Amino acid sequence: MKSRFRRSAIHFGANQVFDDRRALCCGGKALPFSQDGKDECCHSNLINSNKQICCGGQARNKRYGKQTGCCRIGDPLTNLQEKKFMAETQKTNYMVYNKSSEMCCAGKLNEVNPLESLSCCLQNVYHTKKEICCDNKVHQRSERKDERCCKGVPFDRRFFICCGEELLKLPKNSSRHILCCGKKYFDRRVSKCDAKNMVMSLKCDVERIFSNKGITV
Repeated sequence: MKSRFRRSAIHFGANQVFDDRRALCCGGKALPFSQDGKDECCHSNLINSNKQICCGGQARNKRYGKQTGCCRIGDPLTNLQEKKFMAETQKTNYMVYNKSSEMCCAGKLNEVNPLESLSCCLQNVYHTKKEICCDNKVHQRSERKDERCCKGVPFDRRFFICCGEELLKLPKNSSRHILCCGKKYFDRRVSKCDAKNMVMSLKCDVERIFSNKGITV
């Protein structure tokens, strides 16, 4: 029979052995489950996951039940040194919020309508059926809504293709057969792309195969 005893993380220079039916390894310590339902690790303490949420390393009450979320408030950080500084000084502010009426986008809480199809575009909320997010900026969708992003701008995939961040106009009635090859495109019906991103004619391959067999095409 397989044992249910496991080794926890090293704590005070010694290994602890615990029964995971009765305890949880949390913060390098084997903490026993309590009668008040504490069953989840939060930083180095146990919390009751039915009533609490771990937010910013602290136990917060689930004010909105299952719809309670945790949002790190503040401007989005892109510099790794800034992120390290914030982590070390613990100057980041965390808040619980109602996920049914708010959305946390890169450190900003936005009021939303739960019946709409919404998503985040950096710190802003946008309607995914009417808008598109390109390079953290919101753009209006066209009527066909068949769009993607290329170099920060939306484009209609029926008429254009984005290859290596280059927006290229497609030949008429060929969008289903066009693929990228580096910064160029090719028609897969008559060409192929090699490992060096060079477009080659399939006819050349056919001629080479038959010539090896002594057949003229």
